[in-house]
Amino acid sequence: MLDRIGPGYFRYFLCIVVVLFHSTNYIALGEWAVHVFFILSGYWVVKMYKEKYILFKYPVSSFLSSRLLRLLPVFYINVILMIAVICFVKQQSLHEYIRVLNPDVPFVLSHIFILGLCTTGMIIPPSWSLDIEMQFYIIVPALLFVLAKLQNRKIVFLSVFFILFSILYFLHQNLHFPPSIANYLCFFLVGVLLYQTDYHASKKVAALSICIAVFLVALTYIIPHLFENVVQSNKLKVGGILFRIIFDYLLALIIIPFISRNIRNRGGRWDRDLANLSYITYLFHRVTMYPWGYYYGNVSFAERLPSFVVYLIATFIGSLIIYYLVDIPFEKLRKKWVA
Repeated sequence: MLDRIGPGYFRYFLCIVVVLFHSTNYIALGEWAVHVFFILSGYWVVKMYKEKYILFKYPVSSFLSSRLLRLLPVFYINVILMIAVICFVKQQSLHEYIRVLNPDVPFVLSHIFILGLCTTGMIIPPSWSLDIEMQFYIIVPALLFVLAKLQNRKIVFLSVFFILFSILYFLHQNLHFPPSIANYLCFFLVGVLLYQTDYHASKKVAALSICIAVFLVALTYIIPHLFENVVQSNKLKVGGILFRIIFDYLLALIIIPFISRNIRNRGGRWDRDLANLSYITYLFHRVTMYPWGYYYGNVSFAERLPSFVVYLIATFIGSLIIYYLVDIPFEKLRKKWVA
């Protein structure tokens, strides 16, 4: 049954987890979902570069410009919509919004090229991960160049770096280092390792990894102490590090066997559409969430449940509109340019 789940369905599931994480107090797996996104990106981006862009006359520039053009149209339209929604809800003029925002040059540049969003601040909060993605794209050519030189030692190299950057991940979370690719590279490296080793777990191991993950998540809801301190308040600490951070990290690693099979599953048209929609919904849900939170943020979840359903429907319909009117046309142009 797990082999019937296409990569696109899995990506959209992760996207929905992020949406629910941001809009409810009962789903504490948003960071885990982003970490898994990074693992998937590590695999697909390296695969793409080695099997496609490396054959180009100018592989590095072609790769980077192609990835940037893949992200920018949807990013731009969501930034525009977010500004429009904020101005409408707060009854501000665009001039007044810009005056209050008071953007400096780095802020503007980061919203043109995506790079630097983690440092300058962002109009759409989830776009911090796009900055991390772009930083990973930049180092991919150099990383693969080093791996090619190492030959038989590349797996050891990647494994050692995974351990080192895992330590840095926990230091970042505990000491609040500025977010950068260094803080999250451990997850991308898992994806790179999956590609380099061609690891393909058996069905039983993949199913077991999902069962263990579901069991661990269930424990955080069944055990009152964990539910109160992890799911709802994020207060529980282990060795000075928030338990949720440790939990998200381990949960991402536990499902590696499932990921190793999922990335090789064949998906149909719907699967590809959902894969593309996951990126759009990931950004757009914050656009629709803004007015919902503004008008219903101070009431109980039971009272805002009807509006919550409307918010989810609006998010899905809006994502579809952006997909067909923006993403598909620009993606056709990008593919023609790359070809």
